[in-house]
Amino acid sequence: MCKFFSAVITNKNKTCLYDLDNDSHEFILEKFELKDDKESPNFVRVELIPKDIFNHDLKTWDFIIDQDYKPDWFNESLARKTTEKSLKNLIKERFVIGRTEQRITQGRWFVGKDGVVESVYDNGVVKFVSGNGVVQSVHDNGVVQSVHGNGVVESVSGNGVVESVYDNGVVESVHGNGVVESVYDNGVVESVYDNGVVKSVSGNGVVIIPNKNKIIVGNPDFKLEVFKAKP
Repeated sequence: MCKFFSAVITNKNKTCLYDLDNDSHEFILEKFELKDDKESPNFVRVELIPKDIFNHDLKTWDFIIDQDYKPDWFNESLARKTTEKSLKNLIKERFVIGRTEQRITQGRWFVGKDGVVESVYDNGVVKFVSGNGVVQSVHDNGVVQSVHGNGVVESVSGNGVVESVYDNGVVESVHGNGVVESVYDNGVVESVYDNGVVKSVSGNGVVIIPNKNKIIVGNPDFKLEVFKAKP
């Protein structure tokens, strides 16, 4: 399976072909009209794989050659430099770190430390929210794939989807057909109402449904203490 960041090297290590939203090598080959119909193709599939996708010291990323055959012109060191240059361009364009992006309507984005996305909708996708990153609103088919590491999604509504909340990630509100698919490992959904849905809660995941006076927890040994306000 192709992983982030995937690319194809051509032109004697000088050109790196990639897509901002898709890590499939086959997709990239088709996009740039390269035929994979020979045992000795004149291109090389490569990947730069992070241990932490928000650590942009690229020396810590692993460079992978994802095919057996390598043309005579292929040079791993030069190819890595070319790939790193393209990855830096993607990071600059699609990583929201220490800044605010007003709205995302299409494409794949990453929200990291102190990054803020005010709205995700239409075909916009946020792949990760972590490191105190914030997505303020997800709606109209917008998607957040993963919230973790103190990342926060403030509101999910109108067919918006959050696929995974874990590792201290927080979704503050789910309503109006909004969906959270999975909550686990200290993930928290603070409020679910209207037609909001949480599909799965496990581990130490917590979901609070105020209008039904209901709390859902994944841990069967969870102990609830109720404090009643004095009249």
